[in-house]
Amino acid sequence: MFLSSGPILSFQARGSDGVVIDLPGEHLPADGTFHLTADVEHLDASATLWYVTSGSMVALGECGPADTRQVHERLVARMWWRLELRKGPAATGDLLALTNPVFVRTG
Repeated sequence: MFLSSGPILSFQARGSDGVVIDLPGEHLPADGTFHLTADVEHLDASATLWYVTSGSMVALGECGPADTRQVHERLVARMWWRLELRKGPAATGDLLALTNPVFVRTG
């Protein structure tokens, strides 16, 4: 699930245990390591895809007005993570879309 002002943001994550996650609310293995494929569609202007986990925020890359696919290997989450799509390059850009969190197993 995601919230959006128009763009479509979807993802698929593969945990270190090989399990594929494509819905928020699911759980990664306790080490929190995963491979991410994210798709952005119906974007009107350039934006940045952000990876947010337990208080930190990292830019994953720019998304243009055309449909965009980003692939990132060996991301690590602490307790949870989600994706945010923000207008322009700044972390303070207008929020265009965000996913609900994916959680990390605690044992």
